[in-house]
Amino acid sequence: MGCGATVSKKRFEEVEVRAKQLQNTLQEQEAQLRRFEGAESSKSEDRSLYFE
Repeated sequence: MGCGATVSKKRFEEVEVRAKQLQNTLQEQEAQLRRFEGAESSKSEDRSLYFE
């Protein structure tokens, strides 16, 4: 293996780690969004009960 292959492998590993970090961040944000949407839908249900 030449020096270029070592650099490419190292860069690939860095990109792979970053991709995993981004995927985790995305999953966390999706979970927050679901919680927020759940809170919003329960608020609208509360409002509909109040106005009936």
